[in-house]
Amino acid sequence: MAREHGLQLFVVYVNSFDGASGETWTQQTFTESGMGGDDVLMAVAVQDRRYGTYTTSESGLTPEEDSAVRSQYIEPELADDD
Repeated sequence: MAREHGLQLFVVYVNSFDGASGETWTQQTFTESGMGGDDVLMAVAVQDRRYGTYTTSESGLTPEEDSAVRSQYIEPELADDD
């Protein structure tokens, strides 16, 4: 991903988002971790069976591209418990 698109993908697995939505949890974690620019964060809450992704507009990813990645790659894999 970094070579082809100039992005860095970080993936974290946690037990729970502790009541937060996946989007809220990843956005807060992204910000608190000092991530930015070319970073993309994906988080999976294993016990909650939820996930979220977050990046900024600086990454160059459009909302349409994010949606396509979610529906074509992330969600099918998670549905298969991968």
